[in-house]
Amino acid sequence: VLSDIKTLQASGVEGVVFEDDTLLCHKEHFLALCDGMLQAGIGLPWVANARPDELCHERIKAASSSGAVLFKLGVESGSPRQIEQIGKSRSGLRWVEQTRDGVALMQQYGIAALGLMMVGLPGETEQDVEQSRQLLQHLPLHYLQVQLFTAYPDVSITAGQAKAAGNQNHYRLIGREGDASALQASADQQRLYRGFYFNFSWGARHLRSCWRWYLTAAAWKR
Repeated sequence: VLSDIKTLQASGVEGVVFEDDTLLCHKEHFLALCDGMLQAGIGLPWVANARPDELCHERIKAASSSGAVLFKLGVESGSPRQIEQIGKSRSGLRWVEQTRDGVALMQQYGIAALGLMMVGLPGETEQDVEQSRQLLQHLPLHYLQVQLFTAYPDVSITAGQAKAAGNQNHYRLIGREGDASALQASADQQRLYRGFYFNFSWGARHLRSCWRWYLTAAAWKR
């Protein structure tokens, strides 16, 4: 991996994205990778996927030292019940706690956080969506992406739940006429987006981190 990164750097790339959902899973391997990048003096900014239960102090510190600038964090939901139902954690309450602690730790070490959430999960209620909204109100995330639950063939849910999801695309829900569940999922998606990006605290946080970009020629041209 280090050899590949060095080759990319020599070719002129300005950053690296690790498209690996398990990059942080094996702690010793991840720490060795970070140390290798640091010792080799690579110095490229990099981005990776992560889970809240992988964001320990040792991993975050090593990531920051080796050039990590952003983690795409699979939070999925702020509802402990939903987290347990989809198998993300045996303790949904602990998952939410790890999310809060992990994002705070990333903020401490200067690593931005892109929160990945889902709506339209099997059995989702208005209370579940509200718990997600409340969690997002208090997370110092830099960006948010809300995807619509899609029942792939190998997902372990009942046929009835898969049919109720009614979604064939993460990004734009094309609901059947009269499909109340599809329309509700789209409405919930927009609700989470508006609650996050129209929040004053997000705007202030964004400007603190990115104000220099708005002074560049490219920004003014846009």
